[in-house]
Amino acid sequence: IIVLCAKGLEQKSLKFMSEVASDYFDISRLAVLSGPSFAADVANGLPTAVTLACQNMALGEKISTTIGHPHFRFYMCDDLIGAEIGGVVKNILAIACGIVDGRGMGESARAALTARGYAEMTRLGIQLGANPQTLGGLAGLGDLILTCTSTNSRNYSLGIALGEGGQNANAADIMASRRSVSEGALSAPALIELATKHQVEMPICNAIADIVAGHVSVDMAISQLLARPFTSEI
Repeated sequence: IIVLCAKGLEQKSLKFMSEVASDYFDISRLAVLSGPSFAADVANGLPTAVTLACQNMALGEKISTTIGHPHFRFYMCDDLIGAEIGGVVKNILAIACGIVDGRGMGESARAALTARGYAEMTRLGIQLGANPQTLGGLAGLGDLILTCTSTNSRNYSLGIALGEGGQNANAADIMASRRSVSEGALSAPALIELATKHQVEMPICNAIADIVAGHVSVDMAISQLLARPFTSEI
């Protein structure tokens, strides 16, 4: 039994972790564990709920009974890719939300960005064959809410640092000065490459990829997003 907890894309192949693992192991042995959970909360026995995705439901039940707990609850599904998409995209969106707060743009702006970011996550998920209900669950929307609002999130705190630096923020310098790794900064370029390959528009994630790559300043990226034409919400 292999339970995958890593969140990200393989840079060269653009594969999710379950796709990488399935090149070496039978998919029936694999499970993805993802959702709104900080390690400290789980270690301290605080109530936490996550998604356990696996194609073999018998395997899911075995994992749940083995490591599950009333304070560490599993909700099962068979949508591995859907569970993994949320784990990748939410880290990038958390950087964006941190920038909004770092620039003092207000809670309304952060709420709008979170909602529009969730729309980007859903568009990509549907294109890749994910179940939209998975994206609306713990591994998608749940993890997005936590990561985009908590200073315990490495990605959100990176965004705050970028936002506070404003026009003069140097993403490379800020990331190099931090002790922790912000997964969203590393996965943003690969995600945009994957989205482009599947012709999925993800303007917020694209803006973050450009910022961390040093292609645009924080303020320029904000101006470009706000200058986008009005369009249908759906």
